[in-house]
Order: sequence, then C-alpha cells, then structure tokens
Amino acid sequence: MITQSDRVPLTANRGIAVFSIGVMGFITANLIPLMIVAMVEDLGVTESAAGAVLTASLLVCAFTCLATTRIASGRHRHLLGRVSLMAMAAAFGVAAIAPSTMIACTAIIVGGIGAGGSASVGGAALAALTNPDRASSISGLVNRVVVTPSSLSYPSSAHT
Repeated sequence: MITQSDRVPLTANRGIAVFSIGVMGFITANLIPLMIVAMVEDLGVTESAAGAVLTASLLVCAFTCLATTRIASGRHRHLLGRVSLMAMAAAFGVAAIAPSTMIACTAIIVGGIGAGGSASVGGAALAALTNPDRASSISGLVNRVVVTPSSLSYPSSAHT
C-alpha cells in the first residue's frame, strides 16, 4: 500500500513523462475513428472488419494493462514503459507500411499489447504522485488537448 511518504510531487519533468505515456497508452482508443477511416480507405476493409480489428486491439490492450499492473507498480516500471512504447511504435509502424491487409490488421492488434503496457505504467505513475486525483484530472485534460486536433484534421472522403 502506498503511503503519503511514498508519493512524489508533480514536477514539470514528471508531468511531461506521466502525461506523455498516458496519452500514448490510450492512443488506440483515442484514434479509433481515424483508424477505421484509414483502414476502410487504405486497406479496403469494411467498416465492420475495421471495427472488429480495433476491438481486438482494445481487448488485448485491456488484458495487457491488467496483466502488467504488478510490474508497473514495482521497480521495473521504467523498463516496462520503454518496452511497451517500443512494441507499440514497431507494431503500429508495421501496420502503417504493411504490404498486405492481414499483416496490417495483425500489427494493429499487436500494437494494442504495447498500448496496454503503456497505460499500465501511466496509471501507476499517476498513483505515485502526491495528489493522484488532481494529476489524473490534468492527465485527462492533456489527453483531450493532444488528441482532439488530430481527430479533426484527417481528410476523409466521407466528409467531402
């Protein structure tokens, strides 16, 4: 159990780290509308298929988040964060340049694993702060500020 003496204050460096990994951990959920449009237009899959792939990605994200909570709250938090971010970047990078629909869809699902580890680390880092409730609220605000402009700027043929 974390006591008040175990908590650390929210500094600029900690804030950048905690809020950045929080945004990255929720990237799959944040970008679902854009990813569906991209999968339909660029990969040629149906909306239902794109939704199924992204649901699978969110499901493995949630399971990974749950499975890594003990590691994220321990001394290996930084390692888990780095490995998760690298796995997520590699998987989503492969999905972006994949030569086939099957590889892209598989990579999107695997990217959810990295996102789950990142979300787990972000949650543990928030919990370690002096005022986790306030930090969590700020994190939610930062998440919306970062994600909203990107979701408004994707050119879709559905809107033209």
